[in-house]
Amino acid sequence: MKADGSRARRMVDRIASQAFGQELELRLESAKTEYVLAKGDRSLDQCLGLPLSAGKRRNLVRNEWLVLAQAELQATCDDFTPADLHAAMSRFVERGPWLRWQGLGGPPDDAARLHIALWHAVATNKGRVLSFKHLDALLKNRGRNFHSPALPFTLR
Repeated sequence: MKADGSRARRMVDRIASQAFGQELELRLESAKTEYVLAKGDRSLDQCLGLPLSAGKRRNLVRNEWLVLAQAELQATCDDFTPADLHAAMSRFVERGPWLRWQGLGGPPDDAARLHIALWHAVATNKGRVLSFKHLDALLKNRGRNFHSPALPFTLR
């Protein structure tokens, strides 16, 4: 087993002992068992199903911001579709605030909540707009293989 094995097991035990949902506890226990049985062949990140590369981690953050942008649009639009998010993202980048804000370290303090989410999604995606097809697939698969952990931020 790798040298970090005991530390990783202690971390998993500590997280599992907290008052999380039963589903999370079962997943953590399963990952811990898988990690121990792998005898160092798999990292704890792999056993937990976390992304291994920086690009995949960046995509997870981008996807979380897209979900926040979707929620903002759904609050103002009765019949929301992924096309609405794609159109908002395209407007934001091609004619909107992105042109003025892209050099900033973040959106201005007085930015609208939708623009905050879009700024972070676009910045994380290196200034590019996702194709409608890609965006549609991300939003439709959110419940299955769209792994989007709760991030330590919220919209103001």
